Amino acid sequence: MRIMQGLSVSLSALRRNKLRSLLTVLGIIIGIAAVVAMVSVGGGLKHFVIAEFDRIGGATTIVLYRPGEIKDKDGKWVRNKTTERLEYQDISAISSFCPSIKNISGIIGSGGKTVLYRGRNKSVDVEGVTPKYSEGRNWPVESGYFFEDQDLVENRMVCAIGSKVRQDVFGDVDPIGEVLRISDQRFTVVATMIEKGNKMATTNWDNRVL
Repeated sequence: MRIMQGLSVSLSALRRNKLRSLLTVLGIIIGIAAVVAMVSVGGGLKHFVIAEFDRIGGATTIVLYRPGEIKDKDGKWVRNKTTERLEYQDISAISSFCPSIKNISGIIGSGGKTVLYRGRNKSVDVEGVTPKYSEGRNWPVESGYFFEDQDLVENRMVCAIGSKVRQDVFGDVDPIGEVLRISDQRFTVVATMIEKGNKMATTNWDNRVL
């Protein structure tokens, strides 16, 4: 009986305050819709970020970074004067003592450089890398071959170029076997990489010389 009376009173209140009731219902609908939209966008963004990291090999990558500043024993931030860093020999050591690691590659960036080919010049990002870089970064070769261990043993001056470098510097010329000048050094192009894009990168992957 009390339940029926409660329902009757509630319905009467709704009829007397139609506008207020409508606005209340509308607010609830908008709130629920906003929450659903945010969850959907968040889920979509999560999948996008994971896919992008996987595209560049980031989902399975461990990056070692030496910070410019560290905290001292008093908790104050001071300049990191440590000069220790991983060397090329460490790559072989890690690979030998850690068999569970599928891929390991060394990378050292030299920043922006100007490349020159037959009067054409272009500003690019240059990275020094080791043979496993292509596999680790999930960045296949389009033509030619990526660096091999023998290239390192014999200190061959070879390089691989991104698709934008190939397009802007070489045009219709097949770059494989051509000599590309980087600063005051000459490198023979042995590989062109497939177009990778730069959806999340701060610099264009395809504008790199490796």
